[in-house]
Amino acid sequence: MASGRYRVDLSALDEVVKKLNGVISDLGVAGAGSKYKTHCPPGALGESVAGATFAEAKKLHAAQAA
Repeated sequence: MASGRYRVDLSALDEVVKKLNGVISDLGVAGAGSKYKTHCPPGALGESVAGATFAEAKKLHAAQAA
C-alpha cells in the first residue's frame, strides 16, 4: 500500500453484483412462498399435554390459517 491506490477488477465486481441481485431475487420468491404456500396442520408445532398448554402453537396455526 505504498502508493495508496487500489485496483479493482471490474469484471469480477460485475459478476459479484449479478450474483447478489440473484440472491435478492430469490429472497423475494422465498418470502412469498413461505407466506402463501405453507401448510401447517393442527398439531404440527406440538401438542398440549395434561397440565401444559402450548398457546404459541395455537396462535401460529390460527395466524397461518387466516
